[in-house]
Amino acid sequence: MLFLMRRARIPIETATGMQHVFTYFQGFGGVQTLLRQHLLADPGFVRETSVLALLDSRADGECPSVRTLRKLRFASARTLRKAFLEEARPSGTWIYHNFWGAALLADLDRASRRIGFLHSSWPGYETIIAAHDGLFDGILCGDEMMQAAVQFMLPGLPPERVRSIAYPIDVPPAASSEPLPRREALRIGFCGRIEVPQKRVDRIPEFVRLLDAEPFNWEFQVMGEGPALLDLRRQLGSHERVRFLGRLSGDAYWQEIRSWDAIVFFSDYEGTPLALLGGMACGVLPVYPRISTGGDAYASGIHPALLYKSGDVSGAVAAVRWIAEQPADALENYRQKARHAIESHAPAEYMRTFHSFVKEVEALPAIASPRSRRGTVLDFLPLAAVLRLKPDWIFRSAS
Repeated sequence: MLFLMRRARIPIETATGMQHVFTYFQGFGGVQTLLRQHLLADPGFVRETSVLALLDSRADGECPSVRTLRKLRFASARTLRKAFLEEARPSGTWIYHNFWGAALLADLDRASRRIGFLHSSWPGYETIIAAHDGLFDGILCGDEMMQAAVQFMLPGLPPERVRSIAYPIDVPPAASSEPLPRREALRIGFCGRIEVPQKRVDRIPEFVRLLDAEPFNWEFQVMGEGPALLDLRRQLGSHERVRFLGRLSGDAYWQEIRSWDAIVFFSDYEGTPLALLGGMACGVLPVYPRISTGGDAYASGIHPALLYKSGDVSGAVAAVRWIAEQPADALENYRQKARHAIESHAPAEYMRTFHSFVKEVEALPAIASPRSRRGTVLDFLPLAAVLRLKPDWIFRSAS
């Protein structure tokens, strides 16, 4: 028999605080970095803030404001909804990052307002936006391209309820201002989750092979962790010019980033990567694929040669070659241009913009109206198996 859960009704005046929702808190990624900044800064704006990591198997022992659903290995959507109903607390406004969980769980959350925060664009994401019609009181977007897509796909959502926001980059002053030491070798870096979906790290071995044929001296560093790391180490671990840094944070992270001449991306889709912004703040030049995201404009704004055709690894090498051929004074001018391009990304300005938008949405009438969800047979199957067969199912499961 199909199940039906109804969310408990509470007066919106009694709800206080803010609840962030995403897949994982444990991890090395842009959204996780952003959530950590929110846990530090949100208390200056709201009474209480917390993160609900839907798919983490354990909570962060050092951060009591992070909770999980303690997902079992073979949990079904039905099990996830039951755990969510037990864990969800009345906490005012809920922020669904990348819309994750809203279609499946919003009818249970007991929120006074719901805001979707779209960080990434991916193939077909416009239809995902359309599938969330009626679920949010407002939507934040990581760049203006995503904002335009939201406004096109959800014409019934008034313009004042949709806004783009510049991601925060908190760079130590020394990392962004001290001149880079000159080296004989051009140092190229990759920073992000080591995975094939989205990040396409499977293109890195070809990138290295093509670099081997170039006349200039180079080094390549890989920073991050992820499911494809072992395979990448197997292919490149013995290469004398390739170094694996693992996951770094704090001063160690910035010390390595600022030592790079270029940061390269191989992604099929992105939003505006925090690694790109952080690198640019340190004067690192981005080599970026043309994938119609916020990153495209940042790279081409420094110089069109830094933007290459998506999937064309030889094009990425050509962009690196262009950097290697620049005279020192021209290279320093491009680095300064990169630093100036992200001056609007101050963390304090981001937090003011974010919380100002939240307060504006809270002052407007609530319009989100999640339908009481009727389950299907898929709700009883292991969620991992369902998503393997239908990767976007969790974004389309509101009815």
